[in-house]
Amino acid sequence: MKIKIATIIIMILVIVFLTSCNENNSDEIPSATPVNSETEKPIINIEDVLTEIPYDVTFPEKAGLITNNQYYRIVKFENSPRWNKGDVKVFYQRGCNEGKLVYTYCLGQTKEHTVVFKYGLMNENFNKFTEADYDKINSFSDGCAIVKKNDLYGVVKEDGILILDCIYEKTPEIGLQMVRVETSRDGRDKTFDYFDKEDGEFLFTVEKTYDMQTRMYKLHIPKKDGSKELIEYIPEWDDEPIHAYIDGETNLWGYKDNNGNIITEAIFQETHPFCEGRAVVKLDGKYGYINEYGEVVIEAVYDMAYDFSEGVAKVYSGRRYGYIDDGGNILLDFKYVKAGDFRDGLAAVKSFGVEYNYINAHGEIIINGDFTFAGNFSNGVAPVQDQVKGRYRYIDIQGNTVFNSMMFDTADEFNEDGYAFATQMSTIAVENLEEGWEGTSGVYDIYLIYLKPEQ
Repeated sequence: MKIKIATIIIMILVIVFLTSCNENNSDEIPSATPVNSETEKPIINIEDVLTEIPYDVTFPEKAGLITNNQYYRIVKFENSPRWNKGDVKVFYQRGCNEGKLVYTYCLGQTKEHTVVFKYGLMNENFNKFTEADYDKINSFSDGCAIVKKNDLYGVVKEDGILILDCIYEKTPEIGLQMVRVETSRDGRDKTFDYFDKEDGEFLFTVEKTYDMQTRMYKLHIPKKDGSKELIEYIPEWDDEPIHAYIDGETNLWGYKDNNGNIITEAIFQETHPFCEGRAVVKLDGKYGYINEYGEVVIEAVYDMAYDFSEGVAKVYSGRRYGYIDDGGNILLDFKYVKAGDFRDGLAAVKSFGVEYNYINAHGEIIINGDFTFAGNFSNGVAPVQDQVKGRYRYIDIQGNTVFNSMMFDTADEFNEDGYAFATQMSTIAVENLEEGWEGTSGVYDIYLIYLKPEQ
């Protein structure tokens, strides 16, 4: 079991090692890999691919990686029965937002099996641009990421520079042009400090107080002379014209505009952001939709409802999914046990006793693949899992396999930034020079695929 755990850890080491490989293109990488005819999987000649670990930290002595500018894998390592304190393992945090990835250093393991993790940032080429100094890093959003160090929070820019030091107990919030941090709370009342998102310069303080008479929150900016300026909204904070608010007494939700005008009274148990002119709301235990004037345009009769996409939304009722248009008319009846969103004119659906297919808004099967899994399309590409082979590939909206017909063991959907991770598992030859044994092991080739907007 210990060897198995070590092997699994080794499989996901490596992403950040590419920095020195990019800087030194003289390293000789074999152009072809021998194949074992029985397994049809590559067997690596270890001495040919052993490369020097590029960082001034304590890595396991025997480690190497093979790269072809697309994937990276360990091919040689010390496989001791337990991690030694001081060894550094490298992981990657799955997901790439705004071209930034989070990598992880595992700083060893004590006799009590306590693992110390530290996090840093790297770009989509796997070049790290910050040291692993943080206890936690969130994904990037609008050019910034929340970081945590010594149980306190700060904010880092896309170049890795801290604009807010890790001195805050509350998690900062990232807005359109500003960052805000809650600095105090007294019952329902809160105080926020606002900072410029470019350089972290302090801008102003806002006091958010609850008015018992109107059952609404009011915003004030305290002045140096002790007075307070009443404000309706902060235009630089976000660009959403309509916001949800909560009634502090009833704990129900409503909507108001940026000027503080009430669009709907607080009557909903749940509210969601607007998407394509509609917002999902929960009323009397059921879900429906309102428009931007606060009018209920689709009655709350569904067990669950989802955002509109390309003028169509999936809804759930009677333990089945169906689809409606923005007027509430049923386009496709409730007959699907699984259903995706419409993207690029297609949605993945699964009927009872049938595998996934892709349909158009008329319910016609456009891609009949009988897939075990089918993801949403993004920029004309979607991941699917073959029923027979059990492996993943990416297809276009005609159902053709893309990316040179490559097959994967795992494949993610592409996010809104056009990034997805996929992996291939290979059997490789390994040897332990310290303990004098040879064998084979499974490792993952890790791909980060980026879809260019013009695709």
